Amino acid sequence: SFNAFEFRFTLPASVEFQDLNNIPANFTKKYSSLLGLETNIAGSKVIVTGAKTNVGFGGSEPIDLIEVLLKVKPDQTGQATFLWDPATEVEGKPYSTTDGQFAIGMVNGARLYFSSAQTSYAKGEDLSLKLRLDTNGRAVSSLDFKLNYDGSALEFQVAGADDSELAANNIVVSPDSGFDTENTLNMIDSQNKLVRVGLITDAPGTGATGDRELATILFKVKEITDVSSLTFTALQDSIVYDLNTQNILTDRPAHNLTINLITPTPIPTDFIELDPTETPTPSVTPTPSITAVPTATLTPSPTTIPTCFDIWKAVFAGTGNGDADFNNDGKVDLVDFEMCRRGEASI
Repeated sequence: SFNAFEFRFTLPASVEFQDLNNIPANFTKKYSSLLGLETNIAGSKVIVTGAKTNVGFGGSEPIDLIEVLLKVKPDQTGQATFLWDPATEVEGKPYSTTDGQFAIGMVNGARLYFSSAQTSYAKGEDLSLKLRLDTNGRAVSSLDFKLNYDGSALEFQVAGADDSELAANNIVVSPDSGFDTENTLNMIDSQNKLVRVGLITDAPGTGATGDRELATILFKVKEITDVSSLTFTALQDSIVYDLNTQNILTDRPAHNLTINLITPTPIPTDFIELDPTETPTPSVTPTPSITAVPTATLTPSPTTIPTCFDIWKAVFAGTGNGDADFNNDGKVDLVDFEMCRRGEASI
């Protein structure tokens, strides 16, 4: 254990403090102590000193000591590298450091996009929209995919008594998504025409790379509509978190479709003659290739996911409260869930 530390590190040129008028306000201690932090900033060089007077820092689990509020400067791209200074001290104790490197802008960013079987659909036709993720080589731990839909042109293939049932019937998570298919949070807000798909990995600190299908939304073009084109885009506040709980989403391409507004004229039955000796072959209604699977059911597992999962569930339902704001950023979101399930916070 130890009672005091002096952290020294160098900031990359691509970032700056969030509050430039009050630099010390950007530093928050994440531990309990009557002693405050002391900061010394000289250009990109940062020195932060802290201490505890009674029980020292210790234990076998990782602990957060300081949070520093930074932001990326405008028009910056590339890699932001945070370097530890060898002069860092932990009360004379031996220690090791790991420099941090983060992607900025379009470098190594993830892409949320869409695909569909056709580019043009007729009125009354099923439109199964696939949600896809390309991680661009980065391991992804969790995501929140948000999209709006045009309610004047689209409805859902399977009816539901309420939005919760609509989501269970019409959001189908792919078994090849690379995410937990049981502990999911999917939502349809029919009033605001919003669809959300929330996915996490089976275990904290893990994640797969690659280009894969995440889920399918079972839309259907309305029988009566004047809309001739549709555009789907992942909303700007969608999230793709890597293993460092950094949002690496940088690309949200649009997916454009057209609707054929001309309804085919039925062939008059007067012009069809059937051979009296021939028995008409009964028509067969195709079975949908995608079976709607409820995805909002929580299945207990031996990990801590179900307990921490309640935090994320409350956020989706709009009932999250400040008790779960573990990183003290004024909101309860997916970051707090990740902190909980990684053992960095407890509820």
